[in-house]
Formats: sequence, structure tokens, C-alpha cells
Amino acid sequence: NLKSLNLRENNIGDKGAKAIVRALEGNETLKELDVSANAFGETGANALLPHAKIIGASLGWKGVNSEEWNLSGKKLSDNDMLLIEPLLRTMPNLKRLYLSSNNIGDEGCRTIAPALRTMPNLKELNLYNNNIGDEGCRTIAPALRTMPNLKELNLYNNNIGDEGCRTIAPALRTM
Repeated sequence: NLKSLNLRENNIGDKGAKAIVRALEGNETLKELDVSANAFGETGANALLPHAKIIGASLGWKGVNSEEWNLSGKKLSDNDMLLIEPLLRTMPNLKRLYLSSNNIGDEGCRTIAPALRTMPNLKELNLYNNNIGDEGCRTIAPALRTMPNLKELNLYNNNIGDEGCRTIAPALRTM
């Protein structure tokens, strides 16, 4: 009968994530599962993937036809992007994506870059106040070239240096 489970901001690792998945087997009533800002890695995220839509619902995901998803200030990490990316792929109509004020770094950019390439309607991408460096710019630059409608890109207060700017500059010409 459990409908909501909030385990946000703990120290749950891969083993804990797997234990949660096993415990939830057969639960047909769960509508929200928040496991963001934890310590699990790719193994734990992969175990949780079958619950991605329920996890997304706890983070404000409103479905495939949404035009906006605000994930700002939720303390999301690179590993959380492993759960966000499959949901982003289902949102071709998304116009505004807010991922600011989190703990997203280069690895998180690498994770979401393929999903960003499937969003030609995106008009606003907010990644400010994270930990994105030159490598993160290198992975999202190709995605930016596939966004002809992008009007606003916010990357301030990250760790972007000269190399990151050189990598992203050609993509700016396509906008």
C-alpha cells in the first residue's frame, strides 16, 4: 500500500539501491520514489532504472508532453543524471530545462548529452551554479548544435576555462 517513499539526501550506495528495488518488487501502488542526492553509482542507478518514471514524478516530471522541467536546487549529482537522462529522452516537446544549483559535473554532462541531442524544441537550458568544467562543455557542445531554437543558455558559476570556451564557441554560431 506504500504510495510515496522519500530517501533523498542520505548515503545510499549501490547495495542499498539494489535492496530498495528488491523490496519494491510487486508494489503496484508506489507513485513517488525520491532517491536523489545519494551515494549510489552506475550500478545502483541501473538497478533503479525500472522505477525511473516514479523517481521522475518525485522530482516534478509531468510526462512526455511537458514543456518545462525544473530540477534546480535539488542537490542532484552526476549519478542522479543516470536516472534523469532516460526521462529526458521521452520529452521531445521540452522547451525549458532547469538544472541549475546542483552538483552536476563533467560526468553528468556526458550522461545527459545524448538526451539533449533529442530536444530540437529546447529554448532555454539552465546549467548555472554547478561543477561543469571543460570536459563537460566538450560533451554538450555537439548537443547544442542540434538545438536550433535555443535562445537562452546559462552556464555561469561553473568551472569552465579557456578550453571549454573554445569547445563550445562553434556551437554558439548555430544558435
